Amino acid sequence: MKGQVLNQSFMDNTFCVITPASESYKEASKEPSANSPDRSLINRVNTKASLAPQYSNSIDANDEISQILIVAAENEVKVVALPTFSQLFVQKFEEIPLVKASTTHIRGYPCLMCLSAAGQIIMLSLPSLRILNTSTIFPHSVEIDDP
Repeated sequence: MKGQVLNQSFMDNTFCVITPASESYKEASKEPSANSPDRSLINRVNTKASLAPQYSNSIDANDEISQILIVAAENEVKVVALPTFSQLFVQKFEEIPLVKASTTHIRGYPCLMCLSAAGQIIMLSLPSLRILNTSTIFPHSVEIDDP
């Protein structure tokens, strides 16, 4: 891969994003009452079943995919099947590099949000890396070290 790695994420064999380990924090002095709306809401992301994408010819139909690795670098994004390390999809950004990338959900579907050096937000579907939308956010160029 060319350039600095900006993000790496994993998906399971059903194409759901595997969230990183985290620990919840609860302030002991603020205990909501049983009737408050804060207590009844639970923060969850329901991932909708994604359509099984068609893989490139690099993977055999008989190979078992345990997990999928998504690696976003400055000049390209790759989707790799694990444990075989077969490349499934690739999206190249040779003209204008990426400066930031993050895996998220839009309307319940997994996607990769990327910020390009030209100040554009690029949304890619996961795991197929189809470009869903490109929108200009900043009227000027952006660098990796910008806050």
